[in-house]
Amino acid sequence: MSENNLNEIKKRRIWELDALRGLFIICVIFIHLMFDLDYFLGVISISSFPAPYLFIQEYGGILFILLSGICVTLGSKCIKRGLIVLGSACIITAVTLIMGDSCNYIFFGILHLLAFCMLTYPIYKKLPAWIILALSITLIAIGIYFNSIYIESGNWFWLGLINRSFAAGDYFPILPNLGYFMLGVFL
Repeated sequence: MSENNLNEIKKRRIWELDALRGLFIICVIFIHLMFDLDYFLGVISISSFPAPYLFIQEYGGILFILLSGICVTLGSKCIKRGLIVLGSACIITAVTLIMGDSCNYIFFGILHLLAFCMLTYPIYKKLPAWIILALSITLIAIGIYFNSIYIESGNWFWLGLINRSFAAGDYFPILPNLGYFMLGVFL
């Protein structure tokens, strides 16, 4: 096979993955729109929404992180993309700080998490698949445990350890979410 044919194969996109990412982004926009209509304007009440909405609200982020783990294995510039996502995350943090609503600060949201996951992917990408699977399950289990406890300090929120007064507008800590990302890498 010639080098041109190999380059052409590498450039092909898997449209199903792009379609799923697009669907998840539409879902995120819809969820945030409904939240804004409820929180800021009070014109609807999302507490009375049907089960599919609540499922997307609760588990859509996990599915997106899992899909991101799958997609990172298909790309070649995860450090560059991770830095771009990190820059975007920092802008979001700055904007939410300027807005001044302490309950809606975004210190470690989905973009922060995805940047972290992309930037750390080169560290473990060459490990055997079974080790990546074992690590992912371990990180998910630790993160689920962290969800059941509170700590005194507020400095470990990025890891998944929070105090009782913690509030955030968007919160995706490293644990268990790095585990979901790594599970995507395994898949």
